[in-house]
Amino acid sequence: MKPLFITIISLLISFQAETQNHSTIFNSNTDDEKVSKKAEFPGGEKALVLYVKNHFTVPKKERENHLHTTIIITSYVSSDGTIIFHDIEGSSNVRLHKAAKDLIDNMPKWKPALVNGKVKEQKVKFAVRLETY
Repeated sequence: MKPLFITIISLLISFQAETQNHSTIFNSNTDDEKVSKKAEFPGGEKALVLYVKNHFTVPKKERENHLHTTIIITSYVSSDGTIIFHDIEGSSNVRLHKAAKDLIDNMPKWKPALVNGKVKEQKVKFAVRLETY
């Protein structure tokens, strides 16, 4: 079996709180609302990297073939910490999309963002690079 390497190449936590319909409720350039704490995966960024490495199941067919792709996952962390929406980009492979969806659907609750001392939804975006040799 070919070795599989999974890395999170970037993690972007947006400075925009989001409403249930995912429209922006403030602009990060205003002074009206301040993000005092960004949404966070339990245990932080290192724990997120370990979670992805341990829970992203690459389908057998993709493991057997040379795989070199990056999947970009955009999600919204709700005010109770659950992932309420996600978008997956970067690969047209249906099996990889399903694997990424399963990864997100089974994630533990995140610590929600705090904006002006109130818990708010927040958009998070990260990229996962998948490689087999």
